[in-house]
Amino acid sequence: MPKITFITQDDKSITVDGQVGMSLLVTAQDHDLEGLEGMCNGCCSCGTCCVEIPELGGTLLTPMYSGEKQVLSALVHTTQNSRLACQIIIDSKHDGLIVKINKIRHNTLYITGS
Repeated sequence: MPKITFITQDDKSITVDGQVGMSLLVTAQDHDLEGLEGMCNGCCSCGTCCVEIPELGGTLLTPMYSGEKQVLSALVHTTQNSRLACQIIIDSKHDGLIVKINKIRHNTLYITGS
């Protein structure tokens, strides 16, 4: 199992076993990590699972599809390293991946007025 290190909202490092084929969102929730709500249940429509992936880790990820880009574009305080945890599916090459949980809560449902 790949080891995934989450940096929590209070800057603690927590390393967990990630299951290949599961999303980062489900992995965080399975390990009771706070800060990744996933209000849309991983359907890429709310932005509450926005994380930061340091540059080197980002090279291991699949490219963003248009729906993820659209959700991220509606959020404030994102960077070029922002991704949605529901859209990152763990692979064996992700062993050692670092994921920073954002300190700012995101939710496109409130931003867009939907």
